[in-house]
Amino acid sequence: MEINGNVPMKIDREEVWKSLFSAEAWKNAVQAEKFEQVGVALFDVAVMVDFAILKGLHDAQLMFNDIIHNYSSNFNVENKLVKTVEGTFELKHPDEVEPEEGTDSHPEGTRTILNYRLNMDAGNPLFNAAFEGFKHKIQEAFEEILARLETAVHY
Repeated sequence: MEINGNVPMKIDREEVWKSLFSAEAWKNAVQAEKFEQVGVALFDVAVMVDFAILKGLHDAQLMFNDIIHNYSSNFNVENKLVKTVEGTFELKHPDEVEPEEGTDSHPEGTRTILNYRLNMDAGNPLFNAAFEGFKHKIQEAFEEILARLETAVHY
């Protein structure tokens, strides 16, 4: 399952970048039990999940790679329930991104667009079908977390 989109933010590129690499910002945005930086771009995570077939406390590792400072980074999440979770974050100026369909402009005050791509493969056709069935909800939840990073940067 692949999802992608844009999250408009009222903070500048440097602040968005800072939040992407801040354990405290992610911990607040995800509402994680644990979100600890254990390497330069590696985080140990423990999150309580209650979504469809995923329930309980889940441990994972979030790793950033192919980092271009203040511009883009690939990431992957390792977790025992999902075979692969990988994606890309890219920071753009609002002039570089078309406004949301049906609108003439980005929300007032937008200074940075956080463009993302997220690809998930459960490694099981049944689970992949379940993910596809919840694709819209997963995208909404992911975008809500990313939007929370905007305020979490000022922890």
